[in-house]
Amino acid sequence: MFGLLEVCAAWVMVFEEEFDSPKRGGIYCMHCFCQQKEIWELKLEGDVGADPIWCNRCGCNFDLEDLPITSELKNEVREWASVYGEWIDWDKDILIPNGIEMEEKHNIQGAVLTEKIKVELRGKYKVKFSFSTLARHYTNEKF
Repeated sequence: MFGLLEVCAAWVMVFEEEFDSPKRGGIYCMHCFCQQKEIWELKLEGDVGADPIWCNRCGCNFDLEDLPITSELKNEVREWASVYGEWIDWDKDILIPNGIEMEEKHNIQGAVLTEKIKVELRGKYKVKFSFSTLARHYTNEKF
């Protein structure tokens, strides 16, 4: 019996050829908590301690390693995700100097990565980017 986390993270991949080949002609089907059980809408969103790939409908978090994109792009996404929240001093729970600018730069990088993901997935999924507003929460700015 699988728990909810195992079911949530489950990917069913049927490959016509090896994934990293230039054509990457596989069929990918992801299962999550959505009513139809197959997700076709993904979201790139930074978070502390979680991979940045989510179901855009139910919020299920997916393992970046299972996303059918190139290793190079996975590395870019992983590096981008690893710096999420560096604009916050977590020990003091305060925004660091230039925190808003750091978050804005992170958001721009995330938007660029989202476009790269869309290209590599070639219409297999809808992909959107969720901009971080964490710094503005610390400054009580409207966003």
